[in-house]
Amino acid sequence: MAEKSLEKLLVDGNEIKIVAKHGSKIDQRYTQEARKIADFMVNKLGLSFGNVEFELLDNEEFAERVALYVKPLPSWEAGQEKLVEENMMKYRQGVLYEMVGYKFYNPIEKNEYTKVYINQNDTYEEVLSVMAHVYGHLHIEYNNKLKKIINSNPEKHDFYRSRYREMETRLGIKTVEKAYDYAQTLSGLIDIFPDFHKKKTKEYYSKDDSYPEEDTYDIYKFTLDNVRFNPWEKELFEMVYEINQIMKGVRIKILHEGFATFVQDKYADEVAKYNPGSAFKMKNLILGVADVLSPAQLPYYLGFRLFKDIEKRWDEGKHGILYNLLSDEEKSLYLKKENKGLSEILEIVKSYTDWEFIFSYADSNFFKALVKEIEEKKNMLIDRMYGDKYPDFIVDMIKKANNEDLDPNILRFKLLLETENYGPILYVPKGTFNGSKLTLRQDLSFLKRYVGELSEEQKGQFEEEANQMFSLYNKDTINSLHRLSHLWRIPVVLQTMDSSGKSLTLTSDGEKFFVSKNGKGPKFDD
Repeated sequence: MAEKSLEKLLVDGNEIKIVAKHGSKIDQRYTQEARKIADFMVNKLGLSFGNVEFELLDNEEFAERVALYVKPLPSWEAGQEKLVEENMMKYRQGVLYEMVGYKFYNPIEKNEYTKVYINQNDTYEEVLSVMAHVYGHLHIEYNNKLKKIINSNPEKHDFYRSRYREMETRLGIKTVEKAYDYAQTLSGLIDIFPDFHKKKTKEYYSKDDSYPEEDTYDIYKFTLDNVRFNPWEKELFEMVYEINQIMKGVRIKILHEGFATFVQDKYADEVAKYNPGSAFKMKNLILGVADVLSPAQLPYYLGFRLFKDIEKRWDEGKHGILYNLLSDEEKSLYLKKENKGLSEILEIVKSYTDWEFIFSYADSNFFKALVKEIEEKKNMLIDRMYGDKYPDFIVDMIKKANNEDLDPNILRFKLLLETENYGPILYVPKGTFNGSKLTLRQDLSFLKRYVGELSEEQKGQFEEEANQMFSLYNKDTINSLHRLSHLWRIPVVLQTMDSSGKSLTLTSDGEKFFVSKNGKGPKFDD
């Protein structure tokens, strides 16, 4: 690439700045390479992002930054996270390659930068490959519609840490940790779908709609507004609530990792044109992450393959209504050079979430190809990639869907739930709170949004399988309801179902637990 193109890199008409550092010292070599990669991403692939500061760290520093990012408050969880990450790297159980941190303001340059951490123990080729991967993440952060509803402010986190330590000094570690644990229980009840809910067309509860005035999905916020906390408790719960707004990003986990790996692979292809040896090492790094079928790697594995599949189909014109009307034989012979793969992918990462991505593009042919690939690699005894029973679990699910023993929509939901914990989706129904008890209800209406209209036969099979997947009658639910009841100091009621789909009402008074088969269960319809 010509050096002239690196003098001024423009995104949306604005010059962006790229720098790589060891501590406070600029690393000229990696800075130059980071700019070259950025130039390729922007001018060849059409990506866009803001200013970036890469910082290379040793294992201990890296583990600490990851722990503070994942668990910003200095609780027992943060210490545990740091030990886990350190030991993973120490005993080679895993390698932390990179972490995209928060944005920060550089007062000297009067510019905003995104901080990115890279492990300095990575090889030269690994660092360059990881930088390419990071630019994929940054493009999504810069463009995806979901960023508009993620409001966590990382600039406050240093202040939060300081306040947390002050609370521990004044009130005692055990007291503060107990309150923190209650706040973490509520963290699973933050509304991560604020753009998602529709008003119900039917009323299932009392017409007395005084409070809340509408179905309320952010149960954490509802708790903050209605429980009488001590001042320090209120402050702690508000800190945890604000920090956990970042959880909304789980909705694009497959998009994030799949797209970042896709552009990382594209950069390796570019490097292969002038340095095949380096490209080979980069490709090997990609295989070590995106070719390992395990629960932790599923977002990489699934997302990368689906983006590659989309690129091929849209480049060859194998999509759309007319193409889908062709017979299997006609489809195998069909070829219409359109070269629209990359533009389709850029549109996806701009406007889709994981749910929309999987339901719109992961068709039966994609799943058949996935099964074939997995089985071929297992037959070749590639133990590095398939060392446990997890691939069998995935293959079994896909085969059942292909043989019509499993609803294909349930397959998609199961894969989505395997990549991240999206639920449960609960809400406080309109007009049900009078101060004497808190009523929560499970909402499954989101299923219909993705599945659409089903025949009676399909609906029966779908609901039967969904019941088994989404039933909340389990030990974790009971423990959570006990905690909520302690927090509210009143009974907490949950309207859910058993694994056969029969309505259940679960009630906790903080000590005892009651189960009734009366009441309203979750609804599939609005």
